[in-house]
This record gives sequence, structure tokens and C-alpha cells, in this order.
Amino acid sequence: MPQDRTSGRTYVSAIERGIKVPTLTKVDALAAEFGVHPLTLLALAYCPTATSDALRLAFEQVAEDVERLQVRQFEDGNLPRGAKSSLAS
Repeated sequence: MPQDRTSGRTYVSAIERGIKVPTLTKVDALAAEFGVHPLTLLALAYCPTATSDALRLAFEQVAEDVERLQVRQFEDGNLPRGAKSSLAS
């Protein structure tokens, strides 16, 4: 994990060992340092083996859940106050 701007070495190590739990804001910042989407870090947390089959199954479940919950994608003009879209345009 990057150990420069977003988090100190001790904090990142504590996350890796399961001692600390990062906030979504911290996950977003860490993802930015890695140059990946925040869901990538969350997927790795929930699929530690990170096989393509495990990741595919997890994302299929997420897609089904979103459809079942009838969640609409927020558009930039329709985001909750203070929220920033992390989706690429």
C-alpha cells in the first residue's frame, strides 16, 4: 500500500493487519493514490483470493442487489450535497 500522502506507515500497516478500519473517505483517498477505483479496494477486501471467478461472482451479486433495490445511478447534477462522483465520465 502507498505509505506517503494519505496515511502514515503505521496506519497503513494497522489496516493491513485488521487493527484499523478505514472510513470510506480514507478508502477513496487510498484508491486515488493507487490510481484505481475505490470499489477495487473494497472488492479485494471482500475477495481476498482475488481470482477472476471470485471477483466476477461478487460483482454479479452486486449487480443483482442494485437491480433488486432499484437503485438509480446518481448523475453529477443529482448527487447528495457534498458528494463527488468517482465514476469516470
